[in-house]
Amino acid sequence: MRGDPGPVQIVTVNKEDHSFDLDTEALSRILLTPEVRDKDVVVVSVAGAFRKGKSFFLDFMLRYMYRKPGQDWLGQENEPLTGFSWRGGSEPETTGIQLWSEVFIVRKKDGSEVTNVAPEFKEQLHELIPNLLKTDELAVKEINGNKVTCRGLLEYFKAYIKIYQGEDLPHPKSMLEATAEANNLAAVASAKDQYYKNMEKVCGGDLPYVAPDSLEEKHHFFLQEALHLFSSTKKMGGRDFCYRYQEQLEGELKELWESLSKHNESKNVFSAFRTPAVLFVLVCLLYVLSGILFFIGLETISFACDCVVGLAMIAMLTWAFIRYSGQYREVGSAIDQAAGVILEQATDVLNKTRSQGQVAAQQKKTR
Repeated sequence: MRGDPGPVQIVTVNKEDHSFDLDTEALSRILLTPEVRDKDVVVVSVAGAFRKGKSFFLDFMLRYMYRKPGQDWLGQENEPLTGFSWRGGSEPETTGIQLWSEVFIVRKKDGSEVTNVAPEFKEQLHELIPNLLKTDELAVKEINGNKVTCRGLLEYFKAYIKIYQGEDLPHPKSMLEATAEANNLAAVASAKDQYYKNMEKVCGGDLPYVAPDSLEEKHHFFLQEALHLFSSTKKMGGRDFCYRYQEQLEGELKELWESLSKHNESKNVFSAFRTPAVLFVLVCLLYVLSGILFFIGLETISFACDCVVGLAMIAMLTWAFIRYSGQYREVGSAIDQAAGVILEQATDVLNKTRSQGQVAAQQKKTR
């Protein structure tokens, strides 16, 4: 479960390698929550020299965003600042870029006191922050003409961190390549998410079993929709550069389809008991056949049928044990496959027999 709202460190400094490491898991917990992942992002940057009041300023921005109607959001002289941890009105105690954990949060009641703030500074702060955060004038972040969502922002973080792995500052070309990569990955994530959401409405969760033909028809339709979304999204890098991300999308959608198809098949009650049903029918038929063969004097063939009956009964007991214990799944899969082959062969024989009967009946009518 998520704890109280607060700053989350998403970038750490690796002093030995002179590089930065991104905590992707922590960032995902913030940006991929269902209520915000598809929302457009507004980026407000606060930059400045080391230990010169950036966190102090961010805390006042948080205080403004938590204000209540008619409330003096700037607060009293000794009212504690909450939000980003800070020392002496300057930098966070932890090293690295930080991100607030939630979009909507509740004011905490701990923190350091605001002291020695010049009246002139507070007056300017009182005017500046409302102008910066005026909701009807905030500009949604766009890259290459596309609005950036929270999910897309995660891809940009992951792409940009790669070029800060050395001691040298990144070159403009590497920054452009990273932006193009993130731009394409964001398009992949968006198309994949659309496909998954659409298929979830058809066969996800506790929804009832869907006939395979109907499910595959839905799959092809939503697959084309997802590929169209990817192709119609403005992307950077050129056709050849973007094509590899299209291939990546197609591969990930194929994996999703296979997973969803298996999940749907697991809901099929008849499929779940197909193997024991096939083995039971096989035992019954062979038992009857063995008795008939023994009666007409074909003891050797009758004995072979009895052996197969014994093997089928052992397979049934083994299958039941595997289903109950969860062990030796490979053996269970082999038994399922064997039962599937038997059922398929029997179905083919029945279909051929039925077809021949229909042909014979038709020929009889024509005569």
